[in-house]
Amino acid sequence: GRYGRTGENIPIALMWLGAANNDMWERSRSEGFTLPALHNEAFLPDYRPTLTTGVRAMARTMIDLFNREQ
Repeated sequence: GRYGRTGENIPIALMWLGAANNDMWERSRSEGFTLPALHNEAFLPDYRPTLTTGVRAMARTMIDLFNREQ
């Protein structure tokens, strides 16, 4: 991720979240193929763990960033 502040000193963050299905990830590693990208019709993440992890990570990051002393 990237974290920082705008010119007006407003906290900002940008995060990338991996979302590969575990079985497909293991197959891609063992068979050497590339997983489908985010904006590909074959993209098929495990939705529940991806969303749960993403929301928790982003919320914790924002809480920490916004509460940081300036």
